[in-house]
Amino acid sequence: MKVTVAVAVVSASLPAGVTAGLLRLAIVDSIGTVVQQQDVSGTSADFDGLSAGDYTATAQRLDSTGAPLGDAVASPFTVPSDGSGGATGTYDAPQSITVTVG
Repeated sequence: MKVTVAVAVVSASLPAGVTAGLLRLAIVDSIGTVVQQQDVSGTSADFDGLSAGDYTATAQRLDSTGAPLGDAVASPFTVPSDGSGGATGTYDAPQSITVTVG
């Protein structure tokens, strides 16, 4: 089944010398294994071929080197076994990042 993950984002201050990079969107199965992952320049991605079961969609902003930037967000969802409806993961994105130096 096709799952669309969409993330709402807001501007946040970057630490000195850090450049924001891509947004990593992932689908994690019920035992914690990443089953699909995409690094995107936008704020959404489609994931095809998910079988019935329980999953969690995660989103993590990366810096320009691929290191995590700020906190990840996650939302659980279920792909129905009968193929009914579309499974769309939506969730709250981080509102801000606080950095303290010194």
